[in-house]
Amino acid sequence: MKRILAVILGLMMVLACTSALAETGIDTGAVLTQVVIWVLCGVLTVLGAVFTWVAKAYIIPWVRDVAVPWLTQHQLLEAAKVAVEYAEAVVGRLNGEAKLKLALEVLKDKGWDIDSDAVVQAVKAKWLELNLAQVGAGVK
Repeated sequence: MKRILAVILGLMMVLACTSALAETGIDTGAVLTQVVIWVLCGVLTVLGAVFTWVAKAYIIPWVRDVAVPWLTQHQLLEAAKVAVEYAEAVVGRLNGEAKLKLALEVLKDKGWDIDSDAVVQAVKAKWLELNLAQVGAGVK
């Protein structure tokens, strides 16, 4: 209620000032234009501050904690799938150890740390996935 009264009082003051300015010969349209510009700039400043706070409090932590790890894991799984399919095509069947070494070598050439347990697990998971797909297709 106090805010509404303050806004009404402010508007009454602006109207009183414009009528006083009209009597003195000052362009009231230019004065009102400047007041509107100042108010809009204030509102835009507040909106920018709120957006910045929301970005720092919610968006950046979500990207850091959820999106980046998911994208890294997804990229690793896709790279492992390509490496396993390449090793299967080049080496062929019944050469498991050679295919594993070739798949890890391909990943190492692409910049992945092959000593990492996550990389080895991804290669083995995609290898099992390829094996199940071949069994389902009747190739094995």
